[in-house]
Amino acid sequence: MKKLFICLRRSSVRPLIYMTCNRFIISLALSLLADRLIRHSPSLPFLSYLFTFLCVLFGLLAWIAYLRFDGIRLPKPFMKRFHFKKKPMRTYGDIADHTDDPITTFDDLEDDEKDACCFTADIICCAAYLLLALSIAA
Repeated sequence: MKKLFICLRRSSVRPLIYMTCNRFIISLALSLLADRLIRHSPSLPFLSYLFTFLCVLFGLLAWIAYLRFDGIRLPKPFMKRFHFKKKPMRTYGDIADHTDDPITTFDDLEDDEKDACCFTADIICCAAYLLLALSIAA
């Protein structure tokens, strides 16, 4: 785990935040849509099951990212990193203060930094869905 904190530098904070927010918001929207369209009876806690499934899914994705980060060669489908390339549109503020700041994207990071970002984003989403599943089940 010491190597993980070495790879997460200041330049990888922006891709980490974008990746975490995109994964969480898209999966939350899809799970709420599935709850709205699929649920048959109001007494069945379908949303709790969906959040538990997403918690396990993000836990498995974090485990795969950790294995990649640790240096294990996995089959080709497991070596792909899942991220969305949609960039947010910014139409506010003044950028004159930050013209000299280097902006790094996910594609500009090294492979270890990419794996560390994927691992951390998946762990954050897993923890968020675990809290949501436990709060709905209680």
